[in-house]
This record gives sequence, C-alpha cells and structure tokens, in this order.
Amino acid sequence: MDQAAAAARRSRRAGQWGRWQLNDRFSSAAGIRGWTYWLDTFNIAHGSADADVFSSEPTVFIDERGPLR
Repeated sequence: MDQAAAAARRSRRAGQWGRWQLNDRFSSAAGIRGWTYWLDTFNIAHGSADADVFSSEPTVFIDERGPLR
C-alpha cells in the first residue's frame, strides 16, 4: 500500500495535519526556452484547527517529489 492510500485510511484527530509535496518540470512546446520547475506543497488539516497548527511537524508527510532528469 502506498503512502497516500495509507494516509487516507487513517483516522484523524484534532490537531493532526499532513503535508503533501509534489514537483514537476516543464519546457516550452517547441523546446526553445529553458525549463520551468514547480514544487507544490499542500498543508492539510481535517476539521477545526488552531491558527498555529502548521508551525509544528506534520503528523503525516506524503512525498511525491520525483526525479527531474
């Protein structure tokens, strides 16, 4: 079972949150420009959460960053 599926099956408790990171690299269609690199980070809390909930270490970390070749 992969990390995302395992994280989805766990029960959530107040104060818990997860961080999900993924990346990608793109070039122009003609290949005449350089590469564009994207790193997306999503911090997700379930239900109500304190204002500083994302300042602690995440309960679940899903790393879907891939090689950029």
